[in-house]
Amino acid sequence: MDAPDAVIGGYRVLEVLKRGATSTVFLAEGEAGDRVVVKVLEGGPDPGGAAARRFVAQVESLRRVSGFCTAQVLGTGLDGDRPYVVTEYVEGPTLAGRVAAEGPLRGGELDRFAIGTMTGLVAIHEAGVVHLAFNPDNVLLAADGPRVINFGLARAIDTTLSMAGGTTRTAGGMPYLAPEQYEDGRPGPAADVFSWAATMVFAATGRPPFGDGADVVARIGQGSPQLGDMEKDLRDIVAACLVADPALRPSGDQVLHRLLDRTPGTDGAPGAAGGGARVNVAPGVPAAGGSTNGTVAEGTTVPGAAPDGRRRFAVVAGAAAVAVALALSGTVLYLNRSEPTPRQDASSSPVPVTPSAAASSASPAARATNGPVQASLKVPLPGLDATLNEDPSDPVRLTGYLAEKDLGTYLRTAKDGTFPAGFTRADEYRQPVTSPDGTHTAYITWRKFNGTTTDSVTVVDHATGNEFSLNVSEKPFGVVAPIWSRDGRKLLLTLYDFDSQGSGETDTRQGFVVVDVQTQQAYTAETGKGSDVGSFIWTPDGQQVARITGDAKEVNVYWYDLEGKQVRKSAEVGPVYARGDWFSPSGERYFTVCPGTPKSVCLWNTATGEREAAVPSGTPEDVARPVGWFDENHLILTEFRRKKNRFLVVDLDGNVRRVLTEIPGDEPMFNILLDFTPLR
Repeated sequence: MDAPDAVIGGYRVLEVLKRGATSTVFLAEGEAGDRVVVKVLEGGPDPGGAAARRFVAQVESLRRVSGFCTAQVLGTGLDGDRPYVVTEYVEGPTLAGRVAAEGPLRGGELDRFAIGTMTGLVAIHEAGVVHLAFNPDNVLLAADGPRVINFGLARAIDTTLSMAGGTTRTAGGMPYLAPEQYEDGRPGPAADVFSWAATMVFAATGRPPFGDGADVVARIGQGSPQLGDMEKDLRDIVAACLVADPALRPSGDQVLHRLLDRTPGTDGAPGAAGGGARVNVAPGVPAAGGSTNGTVAEGTTVPGAAPDGRRRFAVVAGAAAVAVALALSGTVLYLNRSEPTPRQDASSSPVPVTPSAAASSASPAARATNGPVQASLKVPLPGLDATLNEDPSDPVRLTGYLAEKDLGTYLRTAKDGTFPAGFTRADEYRQPVTSPDGTHTAYITWRKFNGTTTDSVTVVDHATGNEFSLNVSEKPFGVVAPIWSRDGRKLLLTLYDFDSQGSGETDTRQGFVVVDVQTQQAYTAETGKGSDVGSFIWTPDGQQVARITGDAKEVNVYWYDLEGKQVRKSAEVGPVYARGDWFSPSGERYFTVCPGTPKSVCLWNTATGEREAAVPSGTPEDVARPVGWFDENHLILTEFRRKKNRFLVVDLDGNVRRVLTEIPGDEPMFNILLDFTPLR
């Protein structure tokens, strides 16, 4: 028991706020007098052991969640052998306490609650986190609007308690859990959408939609919610979120845009972004490249969570946040957002395909449970004699490629791949790579030291058309394998000794170059001598770099800080032939070719280094060729079959879920030629 004035993680305990079966919650303050909430996990069969350390590792990633409409996670650690988490202190009652004291929310108060809480959930999901315990006790009604609390802790705590057969599932929270949370598997963001809707019913009526009691689980599974007398359009949104099948629920992005779209008094209002046409989000298609993974791993970074947690949530925080803030303050203003008009090459305009009914209505969650939706567009790929099969809801875009036939570089003509958009030919002998947010494209040349003794990189800003070039290395060292950090702020290049020419030497100088786009400066970090095989990529948090390399005897993953110092080495893994990011969108695992069984793709746990799965590639070749991740549960593989280079989306059982493209050729092509960029 911690008495007042006890110190936990550098914070002095002021009082106990709550004691529960699994944790104790304290009000505490820092040295500067700033008040925080400290939750300490109690007991467990493995005090201070692997489970506790895993809890700390999982919670650490929650710090990337934006503080907009949430109580931000400030830190975590071990107090002796007890894990703890420190969060922002938010003054105000919980929704449960407010309803018990004053009754249900009504009118504009209910509208502001809906918008604020869903904005918080979108921020959480965009950081690659799933709440899994969203209910009336985990929303605080602060003076500046509702704040979502305790996000991402349910599974982290369950991990620590699992050895004792414990669980975070409490009777009070059970009426708000989604049906899939009572089943085996890994619930994703769709479960939070269900819990949000159940909490909305409580906010409006004072009772959960399926009641409570011992048989609440059966009633949730039967799917007959009691919604009370909510306004019809809000009622329709909530009902759509309470369907039993997670694949049929709208995403958080879609719900938020529908909430903003229904806000009264907006027709004809000036746009929050300075004017433009109304935005109508088509059913089943995420707005602005919305969240696409129905089973994002909780407590970890996802496709590209930026270090400050903003990622693609900047779309909401930078544009919709204006409308959200006005709505929360009681002022209503409709959000207007003008879309960029793509410039098209007449020879490469995409041809719409009539999708099936199932495909057109599929939600983003369906991509993780049922695989990618059916492609609705066929986009010509000039210079390759091929067609790309894709859909606006895809979580990745083909943003550029090099055509061997005419040595031409082809780029997506619209910023961030807005549909429709084809490809236009750029300069020869240049490799393009587009930033995850679509704002910049970097180029390096394939023709090294052509009349010069230096190698350079050029970065183009699509918003202004401005570009800058930097000389980043001197002969014999050139730069290869450009890759953006997940927040799109920095570019990483691998130094390569062109005198060695892939000889497999183990004593060549190694290193990388980091380019800061904002400062337009670059620096080089040397990592010592080693094999000349394997390029550097960013770790998911952007704070380190990693490389898979080795020799004929053993291949390993090496982690380095940004000064080039090795900080970690994995056990033996297989090689990677992909140029791009081999970390999954959540950052929780990575792929390689399996050692010993090279026709399979091995998935490895990033934190522990343990092998999680082996995905059969089904390729007729001697070795699998993974290109990258489509989403958390699907890989992009390439294979050569019947004189065609096929790029495939496969699930983790090795089943082909979509053929992205088939490029004719007499022999296998290097997958470096096609650049698939995850949307952030």
